Amino acid sequence: MVADLTPYAQDPLYGMDANDIPVAFWNQDLAGDARVGVPAQRTAKVLLWNETWADELGLASAPDTADEFRRHACRAQASMLTDDDPGNDALGGWLVNTDPMTAYAWMLAFGGGALEEGNYRFLAPGNVDAFKFLRELSESGCAWQSTAANPPSEFANRQALFISAELGDLPNVTRAFAVANNTDKWVVIPFPSEDGGVIAVFGSSYVILDASNEEELAAWLFVRWLLETEQDARWVEATHLFSLRASTLSLLGGYERSHP
Repeated sequence: MVADLTPYAQDPLYGMDANDIPVAFWNQDLAGDARVGVPAQRTAKVLLWNETWADELGLASAPDTADEFRRHACRAQASMLTDDDPGNDALGGWLVNTDPMTAYAWMLAFGGGALEEGNYRFLAPGNVDAFKFLRELSESGCAWQSTAANPPSEFANRQALFISAELGDLPNVTRAFAVANNTDKWVVIPFPSEDGGVIAVFGSSYVILDASNEEELAAWLFVRWLLETEQDARWVEATHLFSLRASTLSLLGGYERSHP
């Protein structure tokens, strides 16, 4: 149903510089030797960490491992037991997020994943370790579930030291801190792992349906135009997702200053 875009991408006249696109994005659209698409948008599932609050709790740096993540989350939860409000005693640690990409990121952080030798396999040791860790985190009270379904607000009101988010959520978090009149510094961190941290990158891609040579080339030229730096920069400013080209960053200085 879809055209192999390899000849178009590599064409000396109509092709594009794949070296300008991060390998992690570019290789996601390969199926064997065929290129079935090219990146249209890429976002990521990340963790947000309240650095100011952590510093007050005596936690000087972001967690690099799962054990450090547990220590941070449990320290935040324990701090809730020291005030006069019994209603917040179950809060403070990681606000549980059951989004599939959050689960996938935790699986990757423990050396697991969804695939093994090209087939789906979820009952793998790394995945078991990941969900055992999360279950124990919840049973110890260091992770909690919310009925309000407003993680940015709960994060801004110091009800959670950690929340999970996607790149497009970050402006909402900034607004939530402004509404709460909270000047705490919060930062984006990867899911902690023994290998230095993991983020799960995903997003939509452009495909071209099988058609005549002329129609496929016309569609390819339109896709290539959409991926030029000027259009890529406009996408970033509108969606708050990753830029798809390294060269686009030179056009995003103003956006960076307004969206640190």
